[in-house]
Amino acid sequence: MDLLNNHLLRNEGGFEPNFDHTKTDGKLLMPVAYLAAEAAKEYTDRYFGRKLAGALYERLEDIQARLMKVETSKDDWRIVG
Repeated sequence: MDLLNNHLLRNEGGFEPNFDHTKTDGKLLMPVAYLAAEAAKEYTDRYFGRKLAGALYERLEDIQARLMKVETSKDDWRIVG
């Protein structure tokens, strides 16, 4: 009921998210994204081997590195701003 009353808007095709009253801090989502990439790296390494999944593994490492850059740059911006 909470979902219907507070988080969804009815439209022609059904429902759509209602973001009017919620503010999500990206800092809350970064650890989840980082750990999901880490889990994907572990999975590819275990089941395919790093050599076979090399490009995917490297891409996941790149995603993690970029997530950390965003995290640290946001902290720097808040200090300066």
